[in-house]
Amino acid sequence: MNRTLLIIAALTAAAAGAFGGMKLASRGAVENAPVPASTASAPATASAAGPLLSALKRYPEPRVVADFALFDQHGEPFDLSRWQQRWTLVFFGFTHCPDICPSTMALMSSVLDEARLGDDLGVTFISVDPERDSADHLADYVQFFDPRFDAATGPMAQLVALTHQLGVLFDIEPHDSSAAAAYNVDHSASVLLFNPEGRLVGQFPAPQQLDLLVSDLQQLIGATP
Repeated sequence: MNRTLLIIAALTAAAAGAFGGMKLASRGAVENAPVPASTASAPATASAAGPLLSALKRYPEPRVVADFALFDQHGEPFDLSRWQQRWTLVFFGFTHCPDICPSTMALMSSVLDEARLGDDLGVTFISVDPERDSADHLADYVQFFDPRFDAATGPMAQLVALTHQLGVLFDIEPHDSSAAAAYNVDHSASVLLFNPEGRLVGQFPAPQQLDLLVSDLQQLIGATP
């Protein structure tokens, strides 16, 4: 498989985690692509634009996202409309990831528990490794971490287009397709936040802290009319 995107940042380490029999060592995660000046995050200030936030790199205006066509862990279509129902935390990774993804998935489960926002907040995990991550495998993965999560993946062309417009990077190690279980994927480690209109509000850069995420989400979502 050709490399999908250029890695433009240093590899990032994360707390160890595990899912089932995962034994591969990830080469790490890469930071999200630089955001154009017109969408760069504004300083965290309490103003008419919203409450004071500690961890969220919030864009001056929510970014419009073009529609896409993936499938979820049940094999059902997954498109932008799935992010137009509530606030959603979105994380990109792959299920064979031994560290970044498991620790982030566990953190997102704790965020849902601690923020106590009920149906107003959801989590979506998107795999950038469709070669190995079938719908059934995604279903097992999210069930292991938190059955409240959605998971999705899809054709590589759709994943590249979606990650490109969101500023998310990933890089699949060249490998022989006959040895599909023996390759790694580098990927951005930020958690993205979408509003109920399906627009990208900002991102929580890695490493994320539970208390700061919970505080920001409670203030932001609680302040929404």
